[in-house]
Amino acid sequence: MIRFFYLCFLLTVLVTSGCASHSNNDVISQPVSSVAKSVASEKSILRALPDDPSIKLRGPTNNPTVDKNLRVSLISHYMKEAERWYQEGGNVNAVNSGGQTLLSQMILRRDINAVTFLLLRKANVNQTNDDQSTPLHAAVTSNQPSVVAMLLERNAQITALVNGDTLLHKAVLNNNASLVAMLLEKDGNTSKVYEEGQSLLHLATSKGNSELVRGLLTHGADIHATYNNGVTPLHLAAARGKYAVVKLLLSHHANVKAKTKKKWTPLHHAARFGHVDIVTELLAGGAPANALNTEGKTPLALAKQLNHQAVVSVLASRTRSGSNGRLFW
Repeated sequence: MIRFFYLCFLLTVLVTSGCASHSNNDVISQPVSSVAKSVASEKSILRALPDDPSIKLRGPTNNPTVDKNLRVSLISHYMKEAERWYQEGGNVNAVNSGGQTLLSQMILRRDINAVTFLLLRKANVNQTNDDQSTPLHAAVTSNQPSVVAMLLERNAQITALVNGDTLLHKAVLNNNASLVAMLLEKDGNTSKVYEEGQSLLHLATSKGNSELVRGLLTHGADIHATYNNGVTPLHLAAARGKYAVVKLLLSHHANVKAKTKKKWTPLHHAARFGHVDIVTELLAGGAPANALNTEGKTPLALAKQLNHQAVVSVLASRTRSGSNGRLFW
């Protein structure tokens, strides 16, 4: 009897291990390409706002009273009432007396529930207001990345703002890296220049936002672009103490020896403003410690003049002496 139960136990173990082995072999032998396709397929169906098949879509009845009731219900956050008026023929593309579309109104009110309501009921994402602005303009200028994502996945068109400005420029000025990333995926033009001839990379550098700078570089922004008599993004980052951006620019091979028309290098700027960490980083990247600007001054001379003692200590050992034994600047 004992032997019988022992044999049964052995059979159970063998069958179980065999099943486990078979299952594992299935996973291991699955082609890498099929796994990749499966992952890609899952990513492709992830949406900011998936359609809701339970919603009964219908067209408008062109009844101004019903349209007004729909708008008021949305503004008042009475979503059940809004649905009722929509089913009565409320127009999700209605325009108010000021020439503003219902979708643009809700975006500017930052009412995500109302925006979602309208988008799920197929509001026109490219419908213009009387001033020719669009819902996407409203979402970008009001710095709402979640709404921008929903609009772009519904094929909102990227067009210039009413004043001729670009949405990318506005997103950079808003210092919103996620907004910039979404817009770059749709329109990767990073070459346009703006105020005083600054590029988007100059503007992002001024913000000190490494993620923003990295996104622009990834999409081809010119790391050597200049404005205002030869100022590069590296000059700007060094002057404004943006250490993380300096490191990022250097890792993308920014020219550490670049000179403005007055022969200022990034190291001159860092020394002038006392940014000792950036001075150290630039020196490590090959910055010339003895470079002379048009006034005949080295970075060390500027640091001494402005009493930045920590910078003086770092630069003193890196600046050569003249024939008279004095430091040469």
